Amino acid sequence: MAAANAEQIDHAQPGPIDKSGLTQQPNHQSEVIWNGQDPGSLTCRSRNEEFSNREPMVDDRVVDIIKALGLEGLLRLPGREIDHGLIIALVERWRPETHTFHMPYGEVTITLQDVEVLLGLPVDGEAIIGSTQKEWVNMCRDFLGFQPVNNERKQLDGQRILIKRLLEQVADTLPPNAEEDQQLEDLRNSRRFPYLCPIVEHGLPVGAYGPPVHGPLSLKWLWVPNKKNKPGHIFLKRYREQIASMLLDQVVWQPYEAELEDLPPWCVAGRVVWTATVPFVCFHLVDLHTPDRVVRQFGMIQEISRDIDTNTVLHQIDLSGKVGVNWMQRQAMHIMEWGNRLQRRCKAVLGDMPPHHEYFNWFKRITRRFIDIPGARLIIMIEGYVRLLRRHPMHGGPQGHY
Repeated sequence: MAAANAEQIDHAQPGPIDKSGLTQQPNHQSEVIWNGQDPGSLTCRSRNEEFSNREPMVDDRVVDIIKALGLEGLLRLPGREIDHGLIIALVERWRPETHTFHMPYGEVTITLQDVEVLLGLPVDGEAIIGSTQKEWVNMCRDFLGFQPVNNERKQLDGQRILIKRLLEQVADTLPPNAEEDQQLEDLRNSRRFPYLCPIVEHGLPVGAYGPPVHGPLSLKWLWVPNKKNKPGHIFLKRYREQIASMLLDQVVWQPYEAELEDLPPWCVAGRVVWTATVPFVCFHLVDLHTPDRVVRQFGMIQEISRDIDTNTVLHQIDLSGKVGVNWMQRQAMHIMEWGNRLQRRCKAVLGDMPPHHEYFNWFKRITRRFIDIPGARLIIMIEGYVRLLRRHPMHGGPQGHY
């Protein structure tokens, strides 16, 4: 039945028409869904409930260390349950070839601006790199204050510390005689490190459910009740429809503009690098930040994007059997590119996109237009309705760009 339905709307072509960019389409989630083999809900991992039930950190010595490291945003970050349906719908539109989400009217992605504004984390500084030629058990002793062992109370699972045992060891209030010089050893250098974060939820204005708090923008939703604490499949279909039928004037490209002046300085300190097209480096991990493909998120006019190589080989690198690797030498090229981040900022023209800009026709050719057959039917119906309105305009009819 699914194959027959697909044939009925084959003229719409789910895309891409130009296959030079999305080279991994045959193996993409959207291909599986289109072919009638929808895997349904994905599993979103989260420890949010476990952490949100713990008492907040109140020891001033620890709080001062967290602030000195530039991680005050994490300290203030409110716990939020994951909107599974939204995450799954976004995963279906994530393209590893471009490191962006392909939406109906262009690409969007998570940028350094999102990380700093929403979480208050530092985004400018040196690449996270160093030696891995150390015994990790001894590292736990030096930096966490205890050495995990396997005895009658299991602490280890392979090369991982069980989170329950870790919390028992490090989450309680420090004793009054804790040595501050030991706590601070080497940690002060962490202030220079950039950090990354995935999706966040949007909510109501500051004060909607309580008094405003001076901190990262994520605090705006601290009192907003989450009504979507349900399995992903319940909302997934609705999210697919909403994204597929989205109109251009429904996209809020710059959601933070009205808030930036009211944020604390440490939530905007790295704005000079927000548009830098650079690789992020964290030891063996390298990921490309591609704000040049989403400059509308910075109030600029998006031109046709250049070809990009996200180097999928990098995604397959792990630390297995690589304890002795000199990552500073191995990642020298990427570290140099990050070091030149000020020279790699976007230089697009500021302004609004003209509704008939050549970018839109180009994007329709290189993107995956449809995720599932019901969504394709919906879009074809809407486009037919719009064409009819253009031929026979109605006074007071729908406005905006289609």
